[in-house]
Amino acid sequence: MAGLARTTVERVHGEAVTILPMDRPTGPNGKRQASSARMPWQVFALFYREAEGVDRDMISAFPRGGSSNTGGVMRAGRHTASVGKGPQGQLPIEGDVLRQDDGSLAHFEITAIDPDGLGHYTLTLATTKAPT
Repeated sequence: MAGLARTTVERVHGEAVTILPMDRPTGPNGKRQASSARMPWQVFALFYREAEGVDRDMISAFPRGGSSNTGGVMRAGRHTASVGKGPQGQLPIEGDVLRQDDGSLAHFEITAIDPDGLGHYTLTLATTKAPT
């Protein structure tokens, strides 16, 4: 029942995104590039931000006062998306999420995957540039 509810919420409130599988052909610390063996696939994703995550991001985004005058690092907030498996049962392993946003293409790297045991995944995403 929980899996059905999550699928429904993703389809009604989510948006179609493309999962672009990425590989590291030169090893685990090598440069990422689009996979030649795995094809991109479409899935519905529900993007959201947790309230406590926003607070945590704001703390580190703005400079902190102090005698050393060192501050936080300006960075984009953390994004989270709920997705299911792909049309042929693909799993969102290492890859990028491409999101059409107001006519422009937003590009996110999947940094963490949390399966729920019901066939859905919570992805933690980082804003990134499109691979070259």
